[in-house]
Amino acid sequence: MLAKNHFAIALFAFLLVTPSLQWSFGSKTLLLVSMMFASLLPDLDTPNSLLSRKIFPLNYLGKFFLKHRGILHSFLFWIAISAIVWKFNYVISAGLLLGTFLHIVADSITEEGTQAFWPFSWRVSGPIKTGSFVETVIFIIFLLGSGSLLGRILFNF
Repeated sequence: MLAKNHFAIALFAFLLVTPSLQWSFGSKTLLLVSMMFASLLPDLDTPNSLLSRKIFPLNYLGKFFLKHRGILHSFLFWIAISAIVWKFNYVISAGLLLGTFLHIVADSITEEGTQAFWPFSWRVSGPIKTGSFVETVIFIIFLLGSGSLLGRILFNF
């Protein structure tokens, strides 16, 4: 999936979860920022990703060291990273885990699929072609859903 879709899905999930959290505004903001950033992290394994293009040294990860949709698209990898981050900040850890999990699930419904259960070589894939009209429809649905949730949060309707 494209970066905009990962952002839209992460925003929707954040707005879905936020009302039930009894956290401070600062913690919710940190959760949002970490989820949005984390929703792009699994694509560091490709030089064409938004983060790889913007942060110069990172584009070499996908070019020379990592197979696209391999270890960075696995649940186990991000659980381990989130466990380490938990020792420093549980809010960032939660955002990291949610954002990366949403990314992996979203990429798992594309034709290319993911190796979500790495180190096993199984690929999980679906019918959606990256960049297709169907993906655009999914983007619009999540944006509309986010607008609806935001209206509900702000205006209680």
